[in-house]
Amino acid sequence: MPKLVGSTLTGLQVAVPTSYRLNYVNLTNHNGDTTDIQALVTDFSIAESIYLPSLILTVNVKDNVNFLEEFQLSGQEQISIGISRAKEFGTDEEVTLDLDFYVTEYPTYGKFNNHTQVYAIKGISEHAYRSKFNKISRAFSGNAKDLIYSILTQDLNYSDEWIDVSGKDMLNASLIVPNLAPIDAIAWILRRCYDQTGSPWYCYETMKEGIAIYPQSELVAGDIFRTFEEGKFFKFDIFSVEDYRERQRRILSMASDMRMSKYIGGAKGAYGSRSVYVDIAKKTIGSHRFNYNDDYDEMVWLNDKSSNLDEDFGFDQKSIATMHDAQINYIPTNSMAFERSKNYHSGTADGRINRAQSYLENLDNLTHEIKVAGDFGLSAGKVVELLIPKAIDPTVDIQNAKKTIISQIYDDVISGKYLIASVVHNFGEEYFCDIKIKKDSLSKGAKYY
Repeated sequence: MPKLVGSTLTGLQVAVPTSYRLNYVNLTNHNGDTTDIQALVTDFSIAESIYLPSLILTVNVKDNVNFLEEFQLSGQEQISIGISRAKEFGTDEEVTLDLDFYVTEYPTYGKFNNHTQVYAIKGISEHAYRSKFNKISRAFSGNAKDLIYSILTQDLNYSDEWIDVSGKDMLNASLIVPNLAPIDAIAWILRRCYDQTGSPWYCYETMKEGIAIYPQSELVAGDIFRTFEEGKFFKFDIFSVEDYRERQRRILSMASDMRMSKYIGGAKGAYGSRSVYVDIAKKTIGSHRFNYNDDYDEMVWLNDKSSNLDEDFGFDQKSIATMHDAQINYIPTNSMAFERSKNYHSGTADGRINRAQSYLENLDNLTHEIKVAGDFGLSAGKVVELLIPKAIDPTVDIQNAKKTIISQIYDDVISGKYLIASVVHNFGEEYFCDIKIKKDSLSKGAKYY
C-alpha cells in the first residue's frame, strides 16, 4: 500500500510542497527474491551532483523482524524505489519516478536495543556499478561528445532516451582511451576537452531527467528555474495556492562559504596562469599566458558580466591577473602522434586549459548550502536566483514606500544567480532538498521588481 507523506487536499492535490507519495521500496536479493521494505524504511535520500556521473542512494532501515538474516542480505542486492508527487497545488500534473540502484555497501550498523537493529543501505545507478567490471582500450577520432555518448550507450548500456547532450561542440580530436573503466574514461576525456570559450564540460545524472553532457558556459547561461527568498513569516492563508508558492520559494536554512578572497583562487589560476607545453616529437617548447581581465568578456558568466576582480588589485602597480607564475601547467605533447589530425592536446596551446582553470576556480567564489521544500525538478546543473534582504533595519533602509528597485531592498553581493552544483533529495516525514549552489561572478546593477 503506497504511503502518502505530508498534508493533502481532495483529488490528491498537495497542500504543502514538502508532500510526496512513496509507492514502494523493493529489495531484491541474490536469489532473485523481491520484497517491499517500506515498513522498515525510516528515511532515504538521493544525491546528484554536476561532478558525479551517477545518482547515490542512501536508505536508513529500522529492523525489528530480523530482516537482515531472514532475507539473506549479502551485498549482492538491487533496490528499486517508486516516488510520486501528487498533483501540485493548482495544477493537474502528477509526476512519478521509478528508480533502480545496485547496492554498494551497508556503511553503518547498530543495535537500537535487544529487539531492534538499524543500518544503512547505500547504492548507485546501474551504469556506474557496471562500470567497475569493464575496461576500455580503443582509439577514437571525431567529436569527443560522440565518444562519451558511445561509452554510455554501448559500454554501459544506458538508454539513449535519457541522455541530453549539448548542441555545442567539444574538441574534434583523435585519442586512445588507455585501459580505463568506462566512468573513468569519461572523466579522462572531460579533463582534456573544452568548448570554444575554454569552458570545462560536465557529465552528470539527475533523478528526473537522466544524464546530461554540458559545458559550464551553457549551464550558467540557462534560464532561472526558481527564485528563493529569506523570510521569517508566511503572509498567505494556509492551504491556499499563494501559500504553496510562498513555501516553495522560502529558504528554510542557509550556511555559506564566503571564499571571495583572491588568495586561494588566484593561487589556482583563477586570474593569472601560464601553460608551458613541450612537443616531444618536434623538440620545441611553447607557452601561453592567461590574463583574466583580458579574457573576461569572451567568457560566459552567471551575473551579467560583473567581474570578481578589480583591474588595479595587485602589487607594485601590477594586477594579479598579470602574475602568471601563480599557476604554471607543464604539458607534454606529441604533434605527430596522430597523422594529419588533431589530438587531445590541441586545446592547450591556445589557452583554453587556462580558461578552464579560471572557470572552475571562479565557480567556487561564493558557495551556499540551503534547505528548501522538495521538488523533483530541482536538479544539479540548473540556475536559481537568491534574494537575500540587506542586513539593515528596514525602517532605516526603506523610508520611501514607493521604492521598487530590488537592489535597494536586497543584498547585491549575496543575492543573484547561482548554479546548482549538487542536490540531496531527502525523504522522511516530509520531502526537503539540501542544495549546494555556487556563483562565479558578482551581482551588480539595479534590477526592477
